Amino acid sequence: MDNRTSVKEETQPSTHATQNPDKPVIPPCHNYKKVSHAERETKEVARALKQEKKKELQDAIDSFLVQREAFATELAAKFSINVEKARELLNRAFAVKKTWSENMWNTLVSFCGKELNEDCSEGNRYSLAEIQTTVREEKENGLHDDVDQEKLCKELKDSREVKSKGARSSNLAASVDYNGTARRITTE
Repeated sequence: MDNRTSVKEETQPSTHATQNPDKPVIPPCHNYKKVSHAERETKEVARALKQEKKKELQDAIDSFLVQREAFATELAAKFSINVEKARELLNRAFAVKKTWSENMWNTLVSFCGKELNEDCSEGNRYSLAEIQTTVREEKENGLHDDVDQEKLCKELKDSREVKSKGARSSNLAASVDYNGTARRITTE
């Protein structure tokens, strides 16, 4: 045994959280219920329909790209410009992408979901659709008019940052989360 280690260090568990005290602690995830055979088949059918729609969308996009190329060639011939310049002018309109940020709707749904599911057991949690309906009804009744929007958005942003950059409270919590995720992946 190494004499340089103190008794206090030997009695404390060696966890990622104790080794990195400056990082926030991520709360453990809830384990989700197993999916039944009927639900799995329903999801497989839905997945097949989604893949079929995705293929149809890709075919429509491919035909649009062919038409756009023909249109670029027509523009180049009509206005006596290079085909590359016509393509560049056509593509400029499609290049703008809107960035994502927290908005009040997502914030209200997140916090309402936490409030509704706080005391629920694993199989009795509210679905996203039910939470959104509840938020919509509360908003129509004027219950969210006096809410401090910046404070709630900041809390949501901070909680998401903790989930992405924080450390687990113990090795057991990390392994439970890892095993739950691996189990859900293998059973899907």
